[in-house]
Amino acid sequence: MHIALVRAAAVAVLLSPGFLAVGCGSDSTKSGPTTPTQSTASGASSTTTAQASGGECPAATAVNVSSTNGGYPDGINWSTVYAAADRPLAGLGGHGRAIVVYIGTTKRPLAELKDRKIELAADEAFLKLEFTNGAQNAGEGDYTTSSDRKDPNTFDLSIRVTGRTTVQMSQAKGKAQLVTDGNRVCGNFDIADKWTSASGTFVAEVAT
Repeated sequence: MHIALVRAAAVAVLLSPGFLAVGCGSDSTKSGPTTPTQSTASGASSTTTAQASGGECPAATAVNVSSTNGGYPDGINWSTVYAAADRPLAGLGGHGRAIVVYIGTTKRPLAELKDRKIELAADEAFLKLEFTNGAQNAGEGDYTTSSDRKDPNTFDLSIRVTGRTTVQMSQAKGKAQLVTDGNRVCGNFDIADKWTSASGTFVAEVAT
């Protein structure tokens, strides 16, 4: 991505009334108006990735990520990625658990992926895909984006980047498929807002 293009996009985002930048120091959240498994992946390109279908897992984890959001740095290389997953409480009432999939450019323990206080190096980034099903447990099925996280079978995506910055998506549209196989989860996703798009497949072991 050309530096001039990134600077122009950043100015556009900062001037937009919907832009959100919350945080102190290097710990911030930015949006437009808006032991892991290793796999290869494509970066911000048009490379086609395999799609999970009919309840089958894809062959590997592979992602395409591109963003002109002012919080997203140049030079993030998604050519090799590591996937891990967790089943935390969804926090939407009851005892329902979410399924959270982390896809990172470097290998980190799950505890560090979950810790917002951990600072990432300049060449590090990871996607956080969160699947929820209201007050029920998230499980196998088709998922869509929603403005209300309490809706059944919804998912969203954020991107942790340099330092403690998180790039959030705003009014994103997308769909995903989740397949469960014992302690393994896999599937595919495709999501985008005005500034950021991410798509791909994943295969990850769930921490027990």
